[in-house]
Parts: sequence; C-alpha cells; structure tokens
Amino acid sequence: MVGAGEGCEIAGVGPVALDIARDLFGDALLRIVVRDGKDIRTVVHTGRTASSLQETAVLVRDGGRCRRPPCDLPISEIDHTAGFTRTRRTTLDDLAGLCAHDHDHDLKTYGGHSYRTNQHGHVAWTRPDGTIEHEHPP
Repeated sequence: MVGAGEGCEIAGVGPVALDIARDLFGDALLRIVVRDGKDIRTVVHTGRTASSLQETAVLVRDGGRCRRPPCDLPISEIDHTAGFTRTRRTTLDDLAGLCAHDHDHDLKTYGGHSYRTNQHGHVAWTRPDGTIEHEHPP
C-alpha cells in the first residue's frame, strides 16, 4: 500500500510523485527496484549481453546517465569495462552505462580509449595519449 505524498524515481527523469505516475501509467508495471533486496552483484552469466536484472541495476546505479566524465547524457547502451572477449563473463561490477553521443563504446573498442571503475565507484577514463578523465559516482 502506498501512502499519500510518496514518490518514485524514473531513471533519466528524476523524482516523480506516485499519484502523477499512476495518472500517467495506470496499473502498468514497468520495473521495480528494491535497493535493499537481492544482491545483484551475485548475478553472473557467461552471455555477452547484460541480463534484464543487470540492465536495471546499471540504470539505477548510474542514475540513467553516461559514466564517461563529464558526460551527463542518457544511457543508450550497457558496456563491459574490461571487455567481454577478455573476461568471458558479465557481472554488474564489469558493466557501465554509456551514451551514444560520443560513441563511447567505439572509442574504447576501436579508438584506444579505456576506462575502469575502482572499489569506490569512481570512473577513470583514459585517452590514447594517457590523459585521464575522472568522475565521481552518481
């Protein structure tokens, strides 16, 4: 049961009052994320693409925004930070949401760029010349 004045958050949009969300979506169920529920980090599979659980977790963790500093465009793809061809696994810690505007995935795959996320969630994006762009977690 939802109380009066309670809200929800839509990735890429922000907080929305539940009564407005109900007016817009009715009884449709989109996706529900319980932040203190199942540990999504334990979900691992050998497929190349992220599972629907992992996609939802990336969208929530990254706030629906590209992880490349200082970009703030909406996520359009989920990428392996270390590269699937090298790791042969798909885990939440090895996934990041990227935008299409800068062709971030192509920069990494074909342009000599690389990036990593440390244990605190900070992203360091390294250009081919060695310059590092830093970002704080959302």
